[in-house]
Formats: sequence, structure tokens, C-alpha cells
Amino acid sequence: MWAKSHGDFGTTAPCGTDAHHIRPTDVSVNSTRGNKDFDEGGSVVYDNGDLAGWTDYDSFEPVDQVKGDVARMIMYMTVRYEGDNGEPDLEMVDYVNSSPNGEPYHGKASTLLAWHNQDPVDSWEITRNNKVYSYQQNRNPFIDHPEYAALIWPELANDNLPQIALSLTCYPNPFNPETTISFSLAETENVKLEIYNTKGQLVRTLANQVLPKGEHSYVWHGKDGKNNSVASGIYLYRLTTANHMQIRKMMLLK
Repeated sequence: MWAKSHGDFGTTAPCGTDAHHIRPTDVSVNSTRGNKDFDEGGSVVYDNGDLAGWTDYDSFEPVDQVKGDVARMIMYMTVRYEGDNGEPDLEMVDYVNSSPNGEPYHGKASTLLAWHNQDPVDSWEITRNNKVYSYQQNRNPFIDHPEYAALIWPELANDNLPQIALSLTCYPNPFNPETTISFSLAETENVKLEIYNTKGQLVRTLANQVLPKGEHSYVWHGKDGKNNSVASGIYLYRLTTANHMQIRKMMLLK
């Protein structure tokens, strides 16, 4: 996923063989993408009649359902390779045509952060992360903790974190045995409110419906979707619409 010419590491380990940024793709689509940065816009790209993305002379845009996957792979490479032990110091930058002479840069950061928010982590990514860990012994932290992106790149993430909720909070926090999650919508939205554990596994869906503009609240009783009590620890509550997402942490004490 990180174009190997961006840092000129080729297929040399560990960068060139790191499974966290390698995934299968159609030969023709891969050729079209080449070593371009990721950004939005351009001419439509088809693969055997199916939409495969968009491209212009200096960027490639994948289809919506994999945009978050792409972003999290690029962010992973940025934090994994910091120039230690003879490895390249890979950096995510906020422009395209980022590596005309093999520089270890990849763009476009603001676009990738927006994709990270628009296309949340799904079960396929979680399964793949677990599988890679089983033989590579490291994980993609942005799959386990999507909120890390905004902490590492706040100057870019703040502009790209969509604000569907004027406020998203829970009280009390820490809590036992229950907490109330509250949020204020700026407009009518199709809302999904979910609880996740720190492994990225869905614990319970509290709401999945159209809600009007205004204040809303839901109580979580510390139970999963089968109404079984969950273990104490840190949990994430995530509020999403079709194109927006916000995540917060809460702690269950027992």
C-alpha cells in the first residue's frame, strides 16, 4: 500500500515485506495506481466493468469501502518506521507528488485522515490484524485504537473530524453499574451508537435509527448484545452516521 519507491526500500525486509501494508489487488488497478499518492478526484478507473477508483497524474482514489483500510495502512507505516536500525524514516505529508526522487514521504495526510473517519474499522480488518499478528508479532494500532490518529496528527485531524455531535459525553465516567451516553445532533441524522472493547470488537449496539436534531441520551448497563455483564476495563463508545464518526473512552469499574 505504501508505494515502495517512496523511501526506495523495494521488497527488502522489514518495510518491503511488512504484511500490514500488503494486500492483494488486481494487476491492472495496481498498475494504474503505480506509485501515486492518495487523494480525491480524477478519471474513473474500472476493473472488468466494476468501479475500482479514480485517478489523475499524481494521485489515486480507491472506492469508498476500502478508503479507511488504505488510510490505516499508511498511518501504520508512518509510526512503525522511524529511521531506527537502518530502516527508513517514513512520514505522511499533506501534499501529493510527495516523492519525486525516492523521498520517504507519502500523501495526502488530510485526505487519509478524512477517509479514516469516513470508513470505520470493520470485522475484516480486525481479523486481518489478528492474523498478521500471529506470525509478525505486531499490530496496526489504528485498527485497535482508531482514536489514536487524532492524537498523533491533531493539526490535521481537527479539520477532518466531522462534527455530527455538538457534544458526545458519558456520565458518570468511570462508572458502575451503568452510565448515560449523551449527544446533541446539529441536524436529523441516521445514527448508530455502538460500544467496542479495546480489541476493536463490537460489544453492543445501543442505537441504530434516524434521530431528529437535538439532545439524545442512552443508558449502557455494562452488558453485551446477549445481555451478559462485561468485564471491567476501558471501552469505546462510537457515534456514526453515513459519513461521520466520533469516538470517546469510558471505564467500567467493578
